[in-house]
Amino acid sequence: MGKRIFLCTLCILLLLSGLPAGAVSEKRTETEWSIETVDASTWSGMYASLSLFSDNRRAAAAYYDGTNGDLRYAHHDGLRWNRETVDAFGVVGEYASLALDSQNRPRIAYYDRTNGNLKYAAWTGTTWNIVVVDAPDDVGQYASLALYDAAWPCIAYYDATHGYLKYAWNDGAFWHIGAVDTTGDAGRYASLALDNQNRPRIAYYAASSGDLRYAWNDGAVWQWEAVDTAGDVGRYASLALDANGRPHIAYYDGTNGNLKHAWSDGVSWHIETVDAAGDVGRYASLKLDGSGLPHIAYYDGTNDDLKHAWSDGASWHIETVYAAGVVGQHASLALDGSDRPYIAFYDDTAGNLKWAYPCQALSASFEVPPAPYCVGETVPFTNTTVSTWTVSFLWSFGDGATSTETHPLHAYTAAGTFPVVLTATNACSQDTFSRTLELWDAPTAAFTHTVPACVDRTTAFTFTGRVSGTAFFRWEFGDKTPPVTGTATPTHVYTATGTYLVNLFVQNECGFSAAQEGLAVYEVPSAGFLHGPNPSCGTVAFTNTTAGGAAYLWDFGDGMTSTLENPVHAYAVPGFYTVTLRAWGEGGCEDRAEGLQEVWAPVSGLDMGWEPDPPAAGEVVTFTAWAEGVPPPTFTWDFGDGTPPASGGVVTHTYAPTGEPTRTYTVTVRAENACGEEELRRPVVVAAAPTASFRTNAPVCLPETVVFTSTARGAPPLSYLWSFGDGITSTLENPTHTYAAGGLYTAVLTVSNPYGRDAAAGEVEVREGPAGANALCLPQEVPPGGVVTCTASASGYPAPLFTWAFGDGGYGSGEVVTHTYAATGTYTVRMTATNACGEAAARTAVAVACCTAPSGLSLTYAPRPLLRGQVGTFTATLTAGSLPLTFAWDFDDGSPWAYGQVVTHTYTSTGVYTVGAAAWNGCGTAGPVYVPVQVVSPVHRVYLPLVARGLYAGDGYEPDNTPEQARPLLPGIFQEHDFAPPGDVDWVYLESGGGTFVVRTFDLEGGADTYLHLYRQDGTLVVENDDCGNPPPDELSSCITVTLGAGRYFLRIDQPATTPGGPKWGRDVRYKVEAVGP
Repeated sequence: MGKRIFLCTLCILLLLSGLPAGAVSEKRTETEWSIETVDASTWSGMYASLSLFSDNRRAAAAYYDGTNGDLRYAHHDGLRWNRETVDAFGVVGEYASLALDSQNRPRIAYYDRTNGNLKYAAWTGTTWNIVVVDAPDDVGQYASLALYDAAWPCIAYYDATHGYLKYAWNDGAFWHIGAVDTTGDAGRYASLALDNQNRPRIAYYAASSGDLRYAWNDGAVWQWEAVDTAGDVGRYASLALDANGRPHIAYYDGTNGNLKHAWSDGVSWHIETVDAAGDVGRYASLKLDGSGLPHIAYYDGTNDDLKHAWSDGASWHIETVYAAGVVGQHASLALDGSDRPYIAFYDDTAGNLKWAYPCQALSASFEVPPAPYCVGETVPFTNTTVSTWTVSFLWSFGDGATSTETHPLHAYTAAGTFPVVLTATNACSQDTFSRTLELWDAPTAAFTHTVPACVDRTTAFTFTGRVSGTAFFRWEFGDKTPPVTGTATPTHVYTATGTYLVNLFVQNECGFSAAQEGLAVYEVPSAGFLHGPNPSCGTVAFTNTTAGGAAYLWDFGDGMTSTLENPVHAYAVPGFYTVTLRAWGEGGCEDRAEGLQEVWAPVSGLDMGWEPDPPAAGEVVTFTAWAEGVPPPTFTWDFGDGTPPASGGVVTHTYAPTGEPTRTYTVTVRAENACGEEELRRPVVVAAAPTASFRTNAPVCLPETVVFTSTARGAPPLSYLWSFGDGITSTLENPTHTYAAGGLYTAVLTVSNPYGRDAAAGEVEVREGPAGANALCLPQEVPPGGVVTCTASASGYPAPLFTWAFGDGGYGSGEVVTHTYAATGTYTVRMTATNACGEAAARTAVAVACCTAPSGLSLTYAPRPLLRGQVGTFTATLTAGSLPLTFAWDFDDGSPWAYGQVVTHTYTSTGVYTVGAAAWNGCGTAGPVYVPVQVVSPVHRVYLPLVARGLYAGDGYEPDNTPEQARPLLPGIFQEHDFAPPGDVDWVYLESGGGTFVVRTFDLEGGADTYLHLYRQDGTLVVENDDCGNPPPDELSSCITVTLGAGRYFLRIDQPATTPGGPKWGRDVRYKVEAVGP
């Protein structure tokens, strides 16, 4: 029942962890550690206890299998881990403690949770011997085992029933048990060591007082003392004794979450903190190296890592051994004879037992017996690889076979050269070793020879059997000639017909073989033939004159063959052909004869043509005929007009005018050679009317002259009229003309004779070189890094292409280009315009200087207010900017832009205008900035008292009683208002581009007392004022001085409640308001 509950608890923890069962995530740290899974079974590896065999090449671990509740034991045989279950009766195996005796046989002390007993298991060499050491109380937790004289077990453990630390030892016959410390709850986390006199020493934790204690037996009684009482200290205690028997204890400081180390110098205890980086120190395991210096393996609970700390006698060094998941609990440390550390630990993420050991490279090698190696024999491979800990082997024998054995045996089934490769792998390295084996086979004698074997001809013999290694050959040809040795491919010439017995003997290091064959030798025929006629017009007769022939094969040289004795062959294509006759005798011996045959061909493919086509009466016509045939044919012509015949492949003829516009003649040509003839007739139409056409030497470049050449045909006389496309004409047959300008012209030639007229047109391209080249680069002054834009222009046909050299090593192309200058200086920019007729160049200069871009642009104008029709003067000022500077103005009335720092302008209509200006030079631009300008009509004041039934209509700005009705208040222009009708409130607004404003009101008459409120557009109050202060113009005025950002601001003007005698209303209660600002 206890085991079942424990297993269910583990399952719940697995589900809560969110990790899949059996998951393994391994990672090496930067130190040279190798990490290996010892037991991948789920929840195996808690309460691990590690020991090394005396040869330092094998290891053993005892641990608890949490899945099955068993005690497990694993041992490493130098190559791999082997695992077995030691005890499976109940929930057993917690608090396992392992020790190896002098024969490296394992002994394990552990806790039986099902029965609450302390148990001890010893391997006899063939089986496990298990005994109960202490019962029936709940005893055995925190067991710690040591061997007396490397043979007899001693165990420190915790009595949970009484809260005692107990000690049990075996004398070879009986177990002796006694209490060590019965003061309070003492004995948890017990760690036992025996001194050099085999006297027990125990470090342990006293739970009742939270102290680390140390107990020792002087041979008679047990004594103990408190080592560390500073807080809750002493859990996970691990004890080791140096060569002088002085104790060292690693333990966990639960109050501070630190790993601590305590040691005694024989007089007093010394305590130090080893690691305080987070919650560290649980599952501490301590060992002393050959110099007596401590090494500690432990768990880092903050980072869930396995760590290793060691002292060099002056300071502690700490490294993270493994950090993949939750690892490092149940750590157990061992040191080999070279003080290299080995750590067994529990991987809580994967739920299995792992161990860490220093990474050590391996060196693969193997040996084989000396050669030779014969097929079918077993080759033993001796593995001589040098390695530490787990190593796997993969053999590749070169014939497709492999093995993972350490020392394999392999038999090859075929001869050949085989590369044998051994790959050895451990957790941190891999190495390969290879060597080549040559396998030989016992020979198999067999041979072939050329067939047939013929008298006085070479017969070649070829060994076709199988042999490897060093082969010996002996050939006997059966004709009483000496045998031939040392070759697999001899040749031999037989001088007489007959049957001969041939013998072959073959031998190598793996065996001997012989082969024999009867060989028939035959007579050779004498080939020959006659053929004719030669040359032939296609068909040739062949007469065989071979002596001793029995079979024949003719090759006529044109891809055709025959096996007749005396064949006749018709050739399809003329030429020279090599004819071959192959003749075979009765035994198959062959002879050959050759002859050369010439073949002619009759006339074929006759055709004709003439030029010009169509021809004109009175002009020379060239007739051409062509045809195939061997020998080449001759040609005879009849022109169809009664004139004598002509001969030749190319002839000329002139047809006489007949007075008709056209006439058709039948032209006949006959082709003939020694093998035949062929005739062809064609109609030829001869025209008398002209056909216009011409050619020129265009394109030309001005001022070159265009030469016009007429290619017109027709019966004479011919007359010509040329139109050159530029208004100029000519009546010459082949005129010349010089055009005044470049371009594409259409020239027309009109040709006439008594029989008709024809015209032809053609384009004439007249090219003109570039001219009028001009280059402009703006701005002409830029700072380093400034960009200029350059524009090119030039005439010419076709349109020229533009290239630029900017004077600083830079180049460009195009009509408009940009260029960036990096350094100061004055640069000459050269532009070249190019087309097919030449080039033209232009130059301009660009200055690159450290100039200052304009800034701080502000605008003013006068007079104020500006009257309609009045000339206003507008002035722009800058706080900085290098000359030359350009100023541009926009007056917002549709008029053209004005340029200059000071300009004048006259408005023709009243209103408020937003005047803008900008300034720039080669280094930058300022603005645009804007200023509002109010243009008013000339003032003509008329005072009209407006009184009607006691009501007053108000001033000229009404209605202005809400922000939505507010009128603009322009800086420098005052407004006059009155407080009428009763309750009147006036609103105006300011447009601010940013800056400081002064707003003032003055009483004009009637004792107008004013109160100012300045609001933002969202309605929030900026500032308010009743009286101006010192020195006020009078107590009725108000004034505001305020710095504003960009935007619109609203002024509310009313009478304060504190006005002496109360607010006054009426047409005669007047005030003025003005604003002064940027």
